[in-house]
Amino acid sequence: MAAYAVAIYEWVECSREEYIYVHKARQTSVKFAYLLCRYIPLLLWPVYLWALLGDHHVSVCAKWAQPLYIVLILPIALAQVVFIIRTYAFTGHNKLVLTVLVVLWSALLGASLWKQYDRWAVDPDWQQLIGDFPCFGKDRRVTSVTRDQIHAVFKLATFLLDSVMMAIVFIHCFHYRSMWGPLGKVFVAQGLIAYVMLSALHLATAITLFKPNSRVQGVCFLGPNLSCVIACRLILMLKRRADPTATTQVRNQSLQIRKQIRDELVYPESPITDDTASGPPIEHWH
Repeated sequence: MAAYAVAIYEWVECSREEYIYVHKARQTSVKFAYLLCRYIPLLLWPVYLWALLGDHHVSVCAKWAQPLYIVLILPIALAQVVFIIRTYAFTGHNKLVLTVLVVLWSALLGASLWKQYDRWAVDPDWQQLIGDFPCFGKDRRVTSVTRDQIHAVFKLATFLLDSVMMAIVFIHCFHYRSMWGPLGKVFVAQGLIAYVMLSALHLATAITLFKPNSRVQGVCFLGPNLSCVIACRLILMLKRRADPTATTQVRNQSLQIRKQIRDELVYPESPITDDTASGPPIEHWH
């Protein structure tokens, strides 16, 4: 519920900028990724609250729980799509970079989907003990490696993919010194902040899942929402920097006019006659 509250608050807070920079913008891959990243978690999360906080019969959980857990992978994958697009754009649309990142992302997504499908099962123990209960799952197979530990490995793989993209950005930035312009510096700084936040989230989740009988495994449900929140905020910050709003343009025009007025006051185009010099100051400029 806390993660969903953060997503709702951030969406409302950025609604004006979203309208200017996204909804009014032309159709691009970034706009498409932003819309998916923003609205899929907002629409899906009430269903997860219903599944994980409500009391349901075991037949309901057997029907709906596994598909919901599979779809839970989608928001994190969409957030990574945003970072892939950013990395591809920053490297000058390098096809090799795009191919490598897409292959790594596809492999991670496919393995994550397989893990949820092959190892997940409804846990009927609580339902048998006390009746209706939230739709929690358990490992379908009893092996030396648990489903939570496998999930932790995938979180580490997600962290490694984010690290690869950040390393590509830094290598390209130091290889081409021209990228150290104002927009390039903002791009790197904001990308680094987002990388640190996402890495902390993924690593914290992996650590809690590796611990046996952990009581704080619910932190894994922060990832899908907060990953998309960070990705969407990053897009808006970059668009704000690269494409000023109408308000900023009006402010710039006002500053231009004021500068022209000061220049004309200090360096008049026509010489001042004696009548003008002896008259009162030009008060209307004030």
